Amino acid sequence: GEISIFSGGTSLYSGGSGSTIISTNTEYGSLLKDTYSFIYIYRGCPMTYPFAYAMLIFLFQAAVYMLLLRSLVDFGSPYNPLKVPAVASVELRMAQVLALVIAVASAVDIMVAMNNLLRPPDAIVVLDTPMDSHRHSPRHIPGGDGSTTTASGSTGSGPPTIPVGFRFMLGNVLRLIEGYFAVATTFILIVQAPNVIELFINFAALDFIVNIDNLAFSLAEHGMVNDNIQFAAKYVDGLGLEYLENPLTSRRSRKRRNACASAASVDRAGRLSSIKSNFIFRLFKAPAKLLRSRPDA
Repeated sequence: GEISIFSGGTSLYSGGSGSTIISTNTEYGSLLKDTYSFIYIYRGCPMTYPFAYAMLIFLFQAAVYMLLLRSLVDFGSPYNPLKVPAVASVELRMAQVLALVIAVASAVDIMVAMNNLLRPPDAIVVLDTPMDSHRHSPRHIPGGDGSTTTASGSTGSGPPTIPVGFRFMLGNVLRLIEGYFAVATTFILIVQAPNVIELFINFAALDFIVNIDNLAFSLAEHGMVNDNIQFAAKYVDGLGLEYLENPLTSRRSRKRRNACASAASVDRAGRLSSIKSNFIFRLFKAPAKLLRSRPDA
C-alpha cells in the first residue's frame, strides 16, 4: 500500500483495491534518528537487542558526563567550585558568550524530550516498513497477526499504530537527562576555558559525546553493529508521530496545533543533528574502507 499524508486535512491509506479513510485533521511529525527512539518501540522485559543497545549508549554517555563533572567541579571549594578564572580577556568573554548561545541553540535532545513529554502525540504510526517486516517487527504492535489498528482505534486495513505509553515516556526522560548533562558539562567547560583556542577545542570534543547517540543510530542503520539492530534502525526510520485534532474540543485542538508547530521546529533541529551524525559516520568509515581496498602486503 501507499500512504498519502495531508497536513490539517484527511489522510488516506491505499490498501489494495480501495482507499480507507483513517482520520481527519491529522498532523504527523518525525522521530529523531537516535538510539533513544529504540526505547519507544522495543521491549526491555524480556530484553531485546535494540533496547539493550539504546541503554548501553545512554549509560556510556552518562558515565562520561559524570567523570567530566567530577573532574571539572571542585566540591571542596565553597567560593569557586566551578574554578572560573578571575581574569579573562575581552576576546575570551565574547567567545564564551557565542559558545553559550551555540550550546543552548543546539540542545536538540532537550527540545525533543520536552516537546514529547509536555505535548505527547496520540500514537506512533507506521508510515513505511522495510522488506521482510513480518519477521522482525516489534511484538507489541497491535494487529501483529495481520489485522491492524488504525489511527481512530478501529481494526481495518489502515497502517498500524503503536500506542504512546510508558516506553515512550522512558525514552524521552532518558533523552532529557542526557541533554541536561550535556548542557551542564558544556557550560562548565566554557566558563573554565583559559583562552579562546582551548575553549573551542573542548567544545568540539564534547560535541562528539553529545551526538554519540545519533552516531550509534547511523552505525546501526548501515549494518555495522548487528543485523537485528540494523533492521530496528530501518524500522524506526519509517515511523512517525501522529497528532489527532478533535474539532469538538477547541482547547485540545489548540494544544495539538501548538504541538505540531513545536514538532516542526524540532524536526529542523533533528535534521541538523542528523547531518552532523552522518558526517561523523563518514569520517570514521573512510579509513575502514581504505584498509579493505588496500590491505597490507
